[in-house]
Amino acid sequence: MRILTYRKGGADRAGVQTDAGILDAAGALGAEAISVRELLASGRLAELEAAAEEGHDPLPAEEVELRPPVPDPSKIVCIGLNYRSHAEEAGVEPPDVPTIFATFPNALTASGAEVSLPACRDKVDYEAEVAFVVGRRCRDLTADQAVDAIAGFMLLNDLSARDLQF
Repeated sequence: MRILTYRKGGADRAGVQTDAGILDAAGALGAEAISVRELLASGRLAELEAAAEEGHDPLPAEEVELRPPVPDPSKIVCIGLNYRSHAEEAGVEPPDVPTIFATFPNALTASGAEVSLPACRDKVDYEAEVAFVVGRRCRDLTADQAVDAIAGFMLLNDLSARDLQF
């Protein structure tokens, strides 16, 4: 199931990408409105997947404005120089442990959106290939438990997240 965020009536809404278009998650679940964060917290993904298979009336994809899949994350934790070839490409010695740093929600963009560059730049430097969305509060997990805490992932290329896959 491919979860996304789209804007309708000035508000961000959770949706499901289907072959026929974008299914409004709130409508499919009988709610007035729901965001992707609220959807993850609700524990209703299986219910939403069943509703998506029933074939509710979707919106044409070309009529919606896509937003970042999770436009309001509570935090964005990044890992840099986590593989040897990238460190070598950057001309630095690979660290003993990956570099961990944060970024901010205003760095996110929707799939296909134009990336504005500051006047002092002529290109964008990006490194992300995949992003994982942790779907619940957790701490001190084993590797198996950590996998269970992942709500979904986004494959990134051409500077944009495509959608959240579960």
